[in-house]
Amino acid sequence: MIMMKVLVKDVKKEENKLEGIYGWLILPFFGLLIYSFLSIIFFMIFVSQLIIDKTFYFYQIQFIAIILLGVFSIYLFILMIKNDKRFPKLMISFLIIFAILNFIINFINLRLFSLVVSLAFDILLIIYFKVSKRVKNTFIY
Repeated sequence: MIMMKVLVKDVKKEENKLEGIYGWLILPFFGLLIYSFLSIIFFMIFVSQLIIDKTFYFYQIQFIAIILLGVFSIYLFILMIKNDKRFPKLMISFLIIFAILNFIINFINLRLFSLVVSLAFDILLIIYFKVSKRVKNTFIY
């Protein structure tokens, strides 16, 4: 009986080792970090173009999409750093929105290879966030 308790404790310790922003969870971490910085840069470019050319009507939809996704990615990055339990569900939502936008943009421009690679990467990350023990141990438990 004592041996069973020791084995159960060892198994629980092993499961708890899979936590924190390590392993494959580093990819979304750096992805959100890079996307947050890029959205700030694109925001500055669009604002400067608005001041110089006054052609904001042409870029209005892109501008709004970049700002919304940028703010959402910064919010997700903060949740990820805080190990907030809302992060996995919101990240899956972000990946679905991003996949839909990538699908529209790549389908319109007939970039089939980019479309397939982008959708495959998004689907793999969604599956990872659904089934990963590291994600569950880091954010949910």
